Amino acid sequence: MAWHLDTRILRMLVAVAEAPSAAQTRRGDRAAVRLAGAPYPVQRLLIGALPPADLGRLDLVTRTKAFPLAQAVAEGEADLALVAARVRHRALTSLPLFEDELVAVLPARHPLAAAPFLQGQPYGRETYVSYSRVVEEGLEDDLLFRPTRVAPARFLLAESVEAILDLVEAGLGFSILSRWSLPDRRPGLRAVPLLDGGARIAWSLLHRASESAPEVLA
Repeated sequence: MAWHLDTRILRMLVAVAEAPSAAQTRRGDRAAVRLAGAPYPVQRLLIGALPPADLGRLDLVTRTKAFPLAQAVAEGEADLALVAARVRHRALTSLPLFEDELVAVLPARHPLAAAPFLQGQPYGRETYVSYSRVVEEGLEDDLLFRPTRVAPARFLLAESVEAILDLVEAGLGFSILSRWSLPDRRPGLRAVPLLDGGARIAWSLLHRASESAPEVLA
């Protein structure tokens, strides 16, 4: 499924590189903006939406010392971040991008892959493959694990969506991810809604509130 970022946000990604107050890295004699989105493959949202010259102004940050990514932006490890978790940080400004659905990802042959939704199913016996041990507000813990009082039996860490999908397909467990990040065609995997009616989440772009926002944000 293809997602399209608001034109205003795309212009902001480029313009922030030229904002005098922005914390920037430099690539040769050119300023660059550090955009964090890991573990998600955020380049998929940008390739085709930004011309190559503008895309070339971004440094895609795939690893940060601080996590969640909101903390990495607040501490200066990144200038911008694409996040799905709800962020309550006084040093940051959040700009809404789009809504998506959080889904369970299972091996195609797993018995739960045929379930209409994961809630109420015996996933408590399963291994959960996740990109972090840090609980983020507004995601699977708030939407599923805590309300149902059921947590997976085991935890397996994989720090990228690509690694998570490979491990799930190999039968090592299940995961919960934003639907946009899943490949259109991967026969070995199935996406199952978390809840009857789905579990909606909102993706946002974060930047430091202390820095002057580009004019495109006005």
